[in-house]
Amino acid sequence: MPDLLRIFCPHAEPRVVESLRAARLYRKLFNYLWVEFLMARGSARLWGGKPYWLTIDPNNFCQLHCPFCPTGADRGVRGKAMMDMEHFKKIIDRLGPYVIHVDMMNWGESVLNKSLPEMIATAKRHGIEVRLDANFNNVPDGMIDRLIRSGLDVLSLSIDGASAETYGRYRAGGDFDRVLSNVRALVRRRRELGRSSPWIVWQFLVFRHNEHERPRAAKIARELEVDQVSFVAPSIPNEPAFLWEWMALNPEYQLYPSPAAAPGEEEALRARLSAQARKTASMEPYYARRFGPMSLLSGTYLRRLVAMAVRQGAWGWLAGRLREIGAFWRQGQAGANAVPYRVSEGGQRSICKWPWAGMAVNPNGSVSPCCSVEEERDDFGNMFKTGFASLWNGRLYRASRRHVRRFVRGRVGILPHAEHVCRRCTAIGRANFKFPNHSPYGSDPGVELAQPAATDVATGAAR
Repeated sequence: MPDLLRIFCPHAEPRVVESLRAARLYRKLFNYLWVEFLMARGSARLWGGKPYWLTIDPNNFCQLHCPFCPTGADRGVRGKAMMDMEHFKKIIDRLGPYVIHVDMMNWGESVLNKSLPEMIATAKRHGIEVRLDANFNNVPDGMIDRLIRSGLDVLSLSIDGASAETYGRYRAGGDFDRVLSNVRALVRRRRELGRSSPWIVWQFLVFRHNEHERPRAAKIARELEVDQVSFVAPSIPNEPAFLWEWMALNPEYQLYPSPAAAPGEEEALRARLSAQARKTASMEPYYARRFGPMSLLSGTYLRRLVAMAVRQGAWGWLAGRLREIGAFWRQGQAGANAVPYRVSEGGQRSICKWPWAGMAVNPNGSVSPCCSVEEERDDFGNMFKTGFASLWNGRLYRASRRHVRRFVRGRVGILPHAEHVCRRCTAIGRANFKFPNHSPYGSDPGVELAQPAATDVATGAAR
């Protein structure tokens, strides 16, 4: 069996197969193997295959102002929404028999949705492993007990520092002491209720300003009796000034090449002050670089260009950018392969599992190809309006699978000006989902509390 698995499903994880078979979850097992087989073949259309990994966002509201999060920075790239129980049940009733894991969060603080525990309990009735990420600053009355009783498997708490000063640098508006108090209450109530779940994770995004506090964070985590601490390399705006100011010095927590030279004084100041600014200017160059034929028809896009020129007094830059847009209009997208890709050891490009195995559903039903897609205009459709089937094998999903297949085989590169979000993605193969280590499907079910010298680095993004 292991030999056949390597031949026909080279990306499948043997532990997942073993755990599904042991639990007699045969429909999930067959779907997992079938999707992995189609993924290995690079099929653009999934005949009968369903996603086995879901990200479902109960709401995209948050009380914090984390500078690199579109919600925290109030960039207005998605309309605010709160998913209701009826819509959630439609998703789970349709996909629950095939789904192995659900992340109950994405762009907001999920505990603000009062129906969250009932949503988790509904997913658990379908034999789904459920994980929740939360900043845990403001926890509604009774929510801790309801989460524990819901059957939640993993609760990951975003605490990026071991002191109020370092914590507040990224988690702008957060209260470090209040979070620790809420964690103590969580651990205490779990013990009083005689439960072993949820597994409590302290997630620590490692930036330059807090990397020295990793040993202290691990010590506090042990004192709080949380189960695990994960030190995670965060997503940062890929600009020299922001990488210079925010990216950790330890290469283990770097997702980007280090800038060749220090930024200018103006750029460095903008990056340094970003944590205090609710609307983060850091992403505007990213938007402005995304010019394409259809972008010229967007008033929002043109306003961003002008806003950047006004803020920076860069009228010459604006004229140059408009010339670039004109040139791009004439040349089209052929050969637009200017973004470098950092391959893994051995020079191989890794597969991205999301187009075949995962789906991100936003509070209003809008479907993103993965959990990292910030703008609603890049989504593939709306599940509440058109249903699952027309989306899953629709034009945009098929284009995504074809692009990833060709990219992994080295036939195409990153197309920074493409309209399709997957074609301009710079993280193909490096933003894959991963089963929690301690779970039945994880690679190391015996992991307990990660020590400072042997950290558990899970996939994650700055939010």
